[in-house]
Amino acid sequence: MKKTIALVAIVVIVFSALYVRSKADQERRENRYREALVLFQRDLHAGMTRADIQSYLSSKRATFYPVFYREGGLGRTK
Repeated sequence: MKKTIALVAIVVIVFSALYVRSKADQERRENRYREALVLFQRDLHAGMTRADIQSYLSSKRATFYPVFYREGGLGRTK
């Protein structure tokens, strides 16, 4: 009986630790996302040319895939 209680306690502790770590990792990812978003919102604005935006993203070494709107939906360049 004591072994069963000890085993259950260990399992609960392990899963609790994994849950807490998962939440902490998620919080770090969200913070990095917010930081990047603030920079993009500050530096990019409506009315900029496509060339200016591509130049900006390239200077930041950001991975991006150009997508252009066309009638009937979005289309990706090849």
